[in-house]
Amino acid sequence: MRTEILKDNPWIAYHRPPVKPWLRLFCLPYAGGSASLYRHWQNLLGNEIEVCPVQPPGRERRLSEPCMTRVDDIVRAMIQALDPAFDEPFAFFGHSLGASVAYEACRSLSAKGRPPQALVVSGRRTPGLPALVGPIYKLSDEEFRKEIFDLAGTPKEVLEHPELMELLTPMLRADFEMNDTYEPSALPPLKCPIFAYTGIDDEDVPKADIEGWGEKTQGDFHLKVIPGDHFSPIQKPEELVARIGRELTRLRDD
Repeated sequence: MRTEILKDNPWIAYHRPPVKPWLRLFCLPYAGGSASLYRHWQNLLGNEIEVCPVQPPGRERRLSEPCMTRVDDIVRAMIQALDPAFDEPFAFFGHSLGASVAYEACRSLSAKGRPPQALVVSGRRTPGLPALVGPIYKLSDEEFRKEIFDLAGTPKEVLEHPELMELLTPMLRADFEMNDTYEPSALPPLKCPIFAYTGIDDEDVPKADIEGWGEKTQGDFHLKVIPGDHFSPIQKPEELVARIGRELTRLRDD
């Protein structure tokens, strides 16, 4: 596997590839998140899996680039930019909004004859279920910031810093517009296994709402409930990453 293939690609950040991995794991952030969420995952996963934290436009070093507001647009741009990296074994992971982007990326690549080894999702209801609340991105600035505060995915020090919030609000709104307008594509189900995780205290994504992920693949489906709330799998990722490592390694060994 050519680990240098993603060097200097703006879609990948915090990339420290091991010497001889057998699989690339592309990791997508939740709404308002960035590639830095996965900057320590390589240490946790060791040398056999190459962690590729995906950096969407409009944040961190890509702050000056326009944000995207539709899942199909980001999937199309990401696949085009990372095209050479899909010639060898790969998988996708996504949390919350990132799970939807990862799912559609896997479907698009499968339709092009480049199927993934696996799709791993966490903190995301099954695609196609009715929305629980109205569109967040259409709220007034005051209501929008309150909603972001209540979701608890953005650091408190950022939320309480007016200048930072003014800078980041367009990106947050764009991500929530992407989330609120997402509808699954008409592409066929996947054939690879899907591994789905939810926190036992995640009130937004109960177990019953992720069981339908099993219908999104013709392959195996594995559902796990792990400790924590909606953001725990990312903010305290040790258990989740250990499980992902075991599951993906088992695919290789099988």
